[in-house]
Amino acid sequence: MRTEQGERPPAAIGASLSEGELEQVTTSSDEPVPVLAIKELCICTKGSGRSLPVIQDISFSIRKGETLAIVGESGSGKSVTAAAITGLLPSSLQIALGTINFQGDDLLTLRGRKKEGLLGRRIGWVSQDYHSSFTPLIKIGTQLTEMIRVHQKMPSHEAKTLALSWLERVMLPAKRVFASYPFQLSGGQLQRAAIAAAFMLHPALLIADEPTTALDAVSADRVLGLLDELRVQTECAVLFISHDLRHVHRTADRVAVMREGRLLETGEAAEICRLPQHPYTQQLLDACPRIIPQGRLTGMGNIQILSESRTAPSPPLMSAVGLVKSYPAKTGQEAAVRQLSFEIYGGECLGLVGESGCGKSTVAKLLLALERPDAGEVIFDGISLNGLTGRALRLVRKNIQAVFQNPASSLNSRLPIWRSIVEPFDNFQKDDLSEFAGRGQSRRDIAAELLETVGLERTLGDRYPHELSGGQRQRVAIARAILLRPRLLICDEPTSSLDVTVQSQILNLLKQLRQELGMSCLFISHDIAVVQRMCTRILVMKEGRIIDRFPVDRLCSEERHPYTRQLVSAFMRE
Repeated sequence: MRTEQGERPPAAIGASLSEGELEQVTTSSDEPVPVLAIKELCICTKGSGRSLPVIQDISFSIRKGETLAIVGESGSGKSVTAAAITGLLPSSLQIALGTINFQGDDLLTLRGRKKEGLLGRRIGWVSQDYHSSFTPLIKIGTQLTEMIRVHQKMPSHEAKTLALSWLERVMLPAKRVFASYPFQLSGGQLQRAAIAAAFMLHPALLIADEPTTALDAVSADRVLGLLDELRVQTECAVLFISHDLRHVHRTADRVAVMREGRLLETGEAAEICRLPQHPYTQQLLDACPRIIPQGRLTGMGNIQILSESRTAPSPPLMSAVGLVKSYPAKTGQEAAVRQLSFEIYGGECLGLVGESGCGKSTVAKLLLALERPDAGEVIFDGISLNGLTGRALRLVRKNIQAVFQNPASSLNSRLPIWRSIVEPFDNFQKDDLSEFAGRGQSRRDIAAELLETVGLERTLGDRYPHELSGGQRQRVAIARAILLRPRLLICDEPTSSLDVTVQSQILNLLKQLRQELGMSCLFISHDIAVVQRMCTRILVMKEGRIIDRFPVDRLCSEERHPYTRQLVSAFMRE
């Protein structure tokens, strides 16, 4: 059975659910008691001012061995709900009404050792940010054995054996990972190690908060398969939080759609993904990126994208010739980029795709001259970047700008937005900025104009980064990148940390700006459907090498490299 919950006015916060809605979250006497049952939960802000609702009268339950997915865009209240379950609400929020019952205990009234014993052991957590799951300066094995010994009072040699067995169970090279520091592992490996940490104490409930958002299609496919396999083996209840209904369709038994702190629709996952009742659920489905087998470019949300000419002018705007880059490792030098060559032509958008750790971001650093190649050459508009320094390098960089994955770390938290946007001016002499002379505009006016260009209000210029959403911060990063009117824009995973609706808006903006300003673009992503939408040609990387290159309309052809077909297949399964 499914329900669609209509919008409630603020006055209804804390009111009881209707009988139809309660049917979704309660059990009859002959049904097993749910592992987790949340009833009429209301969370609001606290402080000296008026209290504002954040979570409004939500109720749901999860049975043993079942996966319930909560889906919704950023800011809908998904992670706040999870934080309430674990008692990790930020100090600015408080629970106003409701109950959270876990295996017969009300988590809101538990205190002291009894509550501490539940967290970690009986309630496991896998977060979106796999880097924050482990302390960076302590080896993975030490952290896993400490966790086991804290909760199970096990001798150290037995704890080590248990930790190694779980690392093997999540398909990792157990001994190497056990002896490694977190920074020595790829994102997919860290996320699997985090899953091992969450499951090895046999929790009754696992909360998986956006566990695959920053992973490539192949790694995400493995992580989702692993989560489902372990759920079946351990009969653990899973609360799966996501903004992407593709993942939900594969992993969840039931779905609850959330927006602005309210549950809008609940029901069986297959039914909701096939025939959603609420318009917002349909909006989430439409925003999911899709691979078009025929190679016809279409946009997210059914926005038609016009085909672009594949005719490449000569000579190329930028060339990478035989690039090699290695980094120190325990066994010597580990190659991140191996004999890599390609061209970017004027006016085109070239896609670079591959799984985590294949060397995509290293390529971006080499092209931006943030790193120097061990061998090979980067050429921009006929000028070699290899030996450039000082003003000569700055003049080239003025024409090569970048947009990175994490907009929060791209902006100075202590500068207002307008100052961050015009900050590139500080890196150049007046003679380098002759095209801006005579416009009679102050820097603040230029920043305000760029804010409007990227679809933001001028008034946001006086705010600080922490006062903006992720999508707004990424638009600010784009505004700063186009300030100097670059000829080449390098986008390194610019949308991977954003929810699907905001992602669609940012991609539309990038495509519009590229066409209006005549920029070339290198678009780096692990999402092959996004690359298909944005680009005219695609390069596929694996282990530091380009193993496949082709026009975008040949993505799904039989002549593709087996690894390219694996990427497409993994994405299609999502």
